[in-house]
Amino acid sequence: MTLRPTSPRTLLAAGLLTAACSSFGLAQVFTFDSGIEGWSVYNIGVNGQPLDDPQPTAQPSHDATFGLPPGSLRVGDAAPETWIGVQDAVAGNRSALLGSSISFDVYYRFADASTYAAIGVHGGSLSLYQPKPPPPVDQWLRWEFPLVAGAWRVGTTSGPVATEAQLLEVLSDLRGVYIHTEWRTGPDDTNVDNVAIGPRCLGDLNGDGVVNGADLTILLSAWGECPTKDFCAADLNVDGVVNGADLTILLSGWGPCVEG
Repeated sequence: MTLRPTSPRTLLAAGLLTAACSSFGLAQVFTFDSGIEGWSVYNIGVNGQPLDDPQPTAQPSHDATFGLPPGSLRVGDAAPETWIGVQDAVAGNRSALLGSSISFDVYYRFADASTYAAIGVHGGSLSLYQPKPPPPVDQWLRWEFPLVAGAWRVGTTSGPVATEAQLLEVLSDLRGVYIHTEWRTGPDDTNVDNVAIGPRCLGDLNGDGVVNGADLTILLSAWGECPTKDFCAADLNVDGVVNGADLTILLSGWGPCVEG
């Protein structure tokens, strides 16, 4: 997905982080350090589907040894089309999220060559989705989905482009956020970590509310040219490469994130 006109990372690159954080505060972050934090498994169509109070079918496993840092959700082929989602912890009037984003780290071990729905949000009488091209496997990816008009589709990934009014309708009565963890026909094995709903702090690559050595380790491990801009976790200035410029940005934000 290349449409990221007002995502927090784009705001960071433009030097507008302070305004973004002042408007929205820090993200609601699920780090899964010690448990599943209210997330469940859902069966949703490969390209999304209109949702009406979807019910969980199982629970994901907590993987205490794998993640960014260790501690994440691990999901196998747990449903005909496996997604994970959270409802109660995000439910309510979240209209202030308009213009921010939802982001997360994901590790796919299997994927076919198809474009599928990667994320869904449901609220009121609408469900919205964003598609992704097939991901690389066996590596952590940082995926970000702007909560802006033009980036979401209504009902399925082939539905009409959502207007700002439709996006606001969903956010003002948000009932669930859902992540697609199945990317092929057959057994699957996927980990998800550091789900952030709202803007993330500059340099806080693992979403724990502080820029420190853990984030520096993530940046250094990604050093060099990004496979694509969508798949590069530490490319803070969004120029397609992780280098000294990104290191400078990270170090300039060292310490606890400050909520506006």
